[in-house]
Amino acid sequence: MTAARFHSPPATAPVTTRATTRIAACVAALLTVLPLFADADADLSNIVGKQRKPHEQTILTATPLPAAQQQQFIAKLNAIRDALRATPALRDLHGYDWETYTSVKTTLDAHAPASAVLGYIVFPYFLNSRTGRTEVSVEGPGMNIYINDPLAILGQNLFNVDMEAHFSAEPKITGELNGFPVYNKEFVVISKRGQPVFTPVSKERFLNNSLAKKRRELAEIQRDFKTAPEDPRANQQEIAGLTAAVKALREENERRWAAMGKWPERVAAERQKFDTKERQKLAEIEQLKTSSPRQRFIAPFEARLQDTEDELAALSATERAEPAYLPGTNDKPQPSGLAPRGATDGQRIVTLNPELFDASKPRTAVQLIILGTTIHFPVLYDQAQRQLDKATLTGLLD
Repeated sequence: MTAARFHSPPATAPVTTRATTRIAACVAALLTVLPLFADADADLSNIVGKQRKPHEQTILTATPLPAAQQQQFIAKLNAIRDALRATPALRDLHGYDWETYTSVKTTLDAHAPASAVLGYIVFPYFLNSRTGRTEVSVEGPGMNIYINDPLAILGQNLFNVDMEAHFSAEPKITGELNGFPVYNKEFVVISKRGQPVFTPVSKERFLNNSLAKKRRELAEIQRDFKTAPEDPRANQQEIAGLTAAVKALREENERRWAAMGKWPERVAAERQKFDTKERQKLAEIEQLKTSSPRQRFIAPFEARLQDTEDELAALSATERAEPAYLPGTNDKPQPSGLAPRGATDGQRIVTLNPELFDASKPRTAVQLIILGTTIHFPVLYDQAQRQLDKATLTGLLD
């Protein structure tokens, strides 16, 4: 057993493993190698690939589980990896070297299911035009199989609506493979319980969460500007400066317009625009006469809080229970950022289903298998994803 590394990411962090971090570092190197592919008609398919770095042991990248549970979990992971190795896409591979890896992690939450990622990486052969030799590339992107890790579906958009509240734009179910749902045309979700991975966030829940954040922001700004003056007379110097500036700008433009007698229509248009802007500036000056510096700093936060409170108060009980939506392309968002009332053409806001895992089962129970993206090397990875024996995988679920 490889020694554990005690650097577990937070429960909400994306999956990161020894192998996946290497992938990111090597992608650029792979791209520099690809231009060396010489004769496009060169047939490299007869080269029998080999396993470059056999991984017979599972790697631990987090706090170890109790020994007995750890061995049970690893046995399941190795069985899943054996199912991957049994696919014709990998078993009969030509023109590529390959490797698989398995990395276990545990979350900081001692009650959350243990999770892991299995990987399949290929190294294509190419004819190096500089040396005239057939060579194998550096490591490139892989295909991952995620165990008990539903956040893998979200990818880099992890909780992109509200990280703290665990709200995300809904990943779409775009089809199915062997009877299992496919999310975002990439991720095949295999489970026994039939529970949806994500559940909608109601408008009431979203708005209450938004209100709580705005109240915290208001409290913080009130503390930050606690010593700011509360007497409007503190604005006198600013008022005098702005008043003088408005007067000077008016006089300057009047002189310029007087010299433009030949273009009365142009003068009229410019004067109209100037008058509008001047009225706005004069209104700001009047506000300075009755509001203190502290009020001016705090007022925008109070206004945003009040607008969101009004938005919630305007909803009926039925509307409060409806799913919250992000605005569509042509929708004007509400103060909270939600789509207008009645609009459902935007993206629904969801969170992880709290009933996704059976809490009565041990942490090492395999309850969810996700076959990951095949956008890299689709000729190989897509085949492997399709050829994986789903009955075998289902049989490994607890």
